[in-house]
Amino acid sequence: MPLNYREHIKPTVHGWIADGFARWSSHEAMRACVKLAEKLLHYAEPGEKGAGWLLIERHAVAGIFRQMRDHGITPEQLFLRVAEYVAFFNRHPERAAERKVEEFALARGVLHLLPWSLTGRRHGARVLKALGQIVKDHLYVAANAFVRRLEDDDAEKGALLKQAVRFN
Repeated sequence: MPLNYREHIKPTVHGWIADGFARWSSHEAMRACVKLAEKLLHYAEPGEKGAGWLLIERHAVAGIFRQMRDHGITPEQLFLRVAEYVAFFNRHPERAAERKVEEFALARGVLHLLPWSLTGRRHGARVLKALGQIVKDHLYVAANAFVRRLEDDDAEKGALLKQAVRFN
């Protein structure tokens, strides 16, 4: 069954990630994560010479990020969407048994930040694969570190609650 943001990710991790972002938004590490997302939104195709599909895919990915900027997608929104997918895949590793499944899901999740339009261009598998790889290369490590920090916060909170109820 394909991964659906509204059915699988939003009900399970969206609120948790948004609360964590609000808590950590002023931290230096979070500002660095948002800066990485900002650099990704301004992704430009490399000027290197090459042949074939690789340059076409990178050109299409640069166009997707240009559309995101034109539609007012913020670096925070982009980073939060990637963090939501990372958190979901950490909780449900069976949903991303292969790397390409995870990359395609990331690409679709990022694309769904754009408003849906009947006249919009649909992107093929090669463009989705390139978009997923680029997003993963730029933001996955930072998003994973953020999710791990939130998990550690929850573990600390749980330990404090256990101590708090022991009044014997």
